Amino acid sequence: MKFLKKFFEHKISIFDQDWKKLLPKNIEVITSNGLFNLESNQMTMTGELIRISYKQLVEGEPYFLMIDIHLVKDNDGTKSNPDTLRLNVDITYGNRMCSEFTIEKPNKVNIVLYDGKGSKYDPDNIFGFTDKSLNHLVKFFNSFGYELTIDDLYFIDKEK
Repeated sequence: MKFLKKFFEHKISIFDQDWKKLLPKNIEVITSNGLFNLESNQMTMTGELIRISYKQLVEGEPYFLMIDIHLVKDNDGTKSNPDTLRLNVDITYGNRMCSEFTIEKPNKVNIVLYDGKGSKYDPDNIFGFTDKSLNHLVKFFNSFGYELTIDDLYFIDKEK
């Protein structure tokens, strides 16, 4: 029975528009200025780019969060979520690139850029997701056959 549950959890194809249903309507970020709740704005897929945006209307804080997911596939297209599918993820908050990383199956995360507390480029600013929002992102990625945990994305959590 556990096998069937796992099969159906990963049935959705990343190339199918149903992925939009997997994303939360709201997402929370913590910055140097506090906790902010952003609401879903636009979700699009153009070719091999998924673009997810959230917006907020708080003065003095960036008004949008953008998550770009570039799909890098190395297969003939006969499998919906092959083991060779890599996700290149960019997270931008306002006009600041906060994080860039890749995800490979089953649960390999490579950090390309981290720009936040303790980083080389912007060591004093804080940017991270609440545990609830980070869990939503993990669940979203895992719906395509990845096996991530919240610990795999430690670099974008509220504690970093």
